[in-house]
Amino acid sequence: MPKPNVSIHITMKNSFTLFFVLAFFVSYAQILRNPVDVPIHPDMLSKSINHQDGNLQKTRTCVDTLRYPQMKEQLVNSPTTFHIFELWTSDAEQMSQTFLLSGANLSITGVEFFGRRGPASSASLVVQVSIFNVDANNIPTTSIASQNITLTDTNFSYRQVTFSSAVNVSNNYAVVLRPTSTSGILEFYVNHALVGQIHDENLSRLKSNYMTGSGGNWVSVPVATSNTAQFSGGPHDFEMIVAPRVSYTITTGFSATPNPVCMQSSVAFSNTTTPASVLSHRMYSYYSFKSYFSSVPDSTYAYLPEPAASIIWSANTSYTFPNNGAITSRLYSLGGLWANCIDSSLQIITVNSLPNVVFNLTTPLVCENTAPFMLTGGTPTGGTYSGQGVNAGEFSPTSAGIGTHSITYTYTDGNGCTSSSVQQITVDACTKISSVDQAEAIMLYPNPTSEILNIRFNNSEFGTVLLKILTIDGRIVHERTITDSEYESVNVGELPKGIYFVNISTDKHSMQAKFIVL
Repeated sequence: MPKPNVSIHITMKNSFTLFFVLAFFVSYAQILRNPVDVPIHPDMLSKSINHQDGNLQKTRTCVDTLRYPQMKEQLVNSPTTFHIFELWTSDAEQMSQTFLLSGANLSITGVEFFGRRGPASSASLVVQVSIFNVDANNIPTTSIASQNITLTDTNFSYRQVTFSSAVNVSNNYAVVLRPTSTSGILEFYVNHALVGQIHDENLSRLKSNYMTGSGGNWVSVPVATSNTAQFSGGPHDFEMIVAPRVSYTITTGFSATPNPVCMQSSVAFSNTTTPASVLSHRMYSYYSFKSYFSSVPDSTYAYLPEPAASIIWSANTSYTFPNNGAITSRLYSLGGLWANCIDSSLQIITVNSLPNVVFNLTTPLVCENTAPFMLTGGTPTGGTYSGQGVNAGEFSPTSAGIGTHSITYTYTDGNGCTSSSVQQITVDACTKISSVDQAEAIMLYPNPTSEILNIRFNNSEFGTVLLKILTIDGRIVHERTITDSEYESVNVGELPKGIYFVNISTDKHSMQAKFIVL
């Protein structure tokens, strides 16, 4: 039976001469446009992580159907458009679809394609479905598995082929369809036929004695359809809707370093899940597919560092544990292109508490000329002191210099966990008097003092004096009026240790002097 013109060979959406075939196409296209079994959305999958029972560590076998060419049309191309293509036995026609694989092993148990026996075909159509090795140009080379399927009806549907024994592959491979019965015509769906689309990947090959672009050899689809006399509007580019059924083992694992760890310290989580090359590949992972074609964040791996934490979508991450205890950390691996293959692994992270460090300086205020002394007041004992003027636990006021300095006490416990506490120490010049109006107008002694502060007025013209004692931040802690007195004594023993000021005011003078309470 001679082959009709191109209008039968490839059904294009806007070809008027294909009205009859297009009408037939429309009646069945909804099966692929709106499939019941759609890939689950990442948001839905994240919800299943929160609520799924994942108490047991496990290794999962993922059984998947790689409907990759179909998904590219439905999820990447807009608008979604499928076409019908034919292979004729009389023209020795075959078509292949390459699937990529590297660094892992897969088991192929069968193949599905969406097709039918062509209405003009012999009543019983035998189709050979094969798995081929391919070369670097995606040309099928040697057959490694083959199984026949006989089609008698003319309804488009998913056709399932199961190999008598599983086929193991570890490199790129192709699914090949070939009608073999006399006068056989196989019709099947292909994705959008325009050239230069985002999802064109040069993965399909055609072989035909009819197509002058092929000449009986394996060539790419655009080359095979380059003869515009045979293919109106060509060249075209499309892939047949075929899918190998594969299985592979997901073994989820991760390292957590360090473990044990101290509270408020970061733990680095590194993914060791296998097969990494499959889980990260767009042909086997829905999330890698979305990331590759739609530039969305890949959501293949999800960490739950502790039950109360938020999920972290990343292959590797870090987490700081705020509380101590034996904490369960889990990694989820979300495999599968069409299937939903969730695997998980857990580790117990030992988070040790931090030591309770207390530091109270016994001498928060010293004079600059005070001799170096050993610092004390840090507990638990056995820690170290550090800061300006500190050497081997000894503080030198002269080396530190005048001013307020931070002294840190650091302690590390038997678990290697470290805490510290900081105190301030003030080094003062400890001069006897600082006068604003008249040098030596007043004298303070003893200075520093721990109990009684004597104030001597060396100017008989003062008369009535308003005496104030102020803290270093200006707060008045003592105030009284003195009349015709040469000196005054004030008990400052109950004041906190620190620096204070004596303020003297008359109707003619105002002056201030500094003293220290030890």
